[in-house]
Amino acid sequence: MNPHVFAVGMIAGVVLVAVVVGAIKFSLWLGSIRNDVVYLKSADKIHTHDHIWHNMNRNQDATDKKIKAELATISKTVNEMVQSLKGVKNANANLV
Repeated sequence: MNPHVFAVGMIAGVVLVAVVVGAIKFSLWLGSIRNDVVYLKSADKIHTHDHIWHNMNRNQDATDKKIKAELATISKTVNEMVQSLKGVKNANANLV
């Protein structure tokens, strides 16, 4: 075998192995970057979800206050009606 052909073949083999190893390392590096980006996106979604949850809780608190105010108004109205009916009952009792 010609030594020059052998040397060129060996160099080509080493270069080929280096290219394959480099490509594998590069793809792993890109994969880690991709995972970091996915993690950041998911963390951003979680952060956004926290904001939405906070706003929902704040809106719920406002709704609860409105409901309590309405219930207080209804309770007051019912108490006035009961007092009015008691007055009517007392008036009717006085008529008898």
